[in-house]
Amino acid sequence: MGDYGPRFGAEKLPFDMRSNSSPLHKVELSSYSISRFKITNHEFQ
Repeated sequence: MGDYGPRFGAEKLPFDMRSNSSPLHKVELSSYSISRFKITNHEFQ
């Protein structure tokens, strides 16, 4: 489920103070892919 670092575990997610943030919640993905190489959003578009 991702790397939350040494300070946080999956059950103790960090609080996000941004005004447009929704409550923290778990998400299930049906499928996804991970690129072998780093790419920026600009290069992708």
